[in-house]
Amino acid sequence: MKIFFLLSLFITSNCFGKKYHINLNQSEISFTVPYMTISEVKGLFQKFRGHFDFDVSTGILNTISLEISAPSIYTNDSKRDKHLRSRDFFEVSKYPVITFKSTKISPVGKKQFDVLGILTIRNRSREQKVKLTYLGAEKKSWKKESIYFSAEADIDRILYGVKWNKLLEGDTWLLGKTIRLKAHVRGK
Repeated sequence: MKIFFLLSLFITSNCFGKKYHINLNQSEISFTVPYMTISEVKGLFQKFRGHFDFDVSTGILNTISLEISAPSIYTNDSKRDKHLRSRDFFEVSKYPVITFKSTKISPVGKKQFDVLGILTIRNRSREQKVKLTYLGAEKKSWKKESIYFSAEADIDRILYGVKWNKLLEGDTWLLGKTIRLKAHVRGK
């Protein structure tokens, strides 16, 4: 009985792959949002953390968890960044963390995954789809194995209470409603 218990514990602990933590120094989460219908605002989040469970030998990705520091938003314009942190957008004094937790991960190719998860912004949680690509593993340059992924998601900001906008001449809005989020992460 004891051997059966140890064997089942070993199988259970290995079926989820290895837990990799996102390396902030070699990862990036950026975004773009349409601006005046002819341009776009670009920015990034400077602080975030997370982890994912991945088995390199089988290519199975099991879980993803991410926390983004909303106050770390940066667009290279201090006045705009202050506005983005205000009540009009992220209201970071009240909602300092943006989270994503996967609920379903489906392989859609050798290295691609469709990820469904719960995205929470401003305390509003909704299901969000993310397209993920496994870029590869690397061991030679670092003492620990590193895993690289890229991700993309289109987020309807209105659904999360990020509604501020301004009507311009010709019935055009200053900002588009869809945020394109991109991430390149290194896990180790």
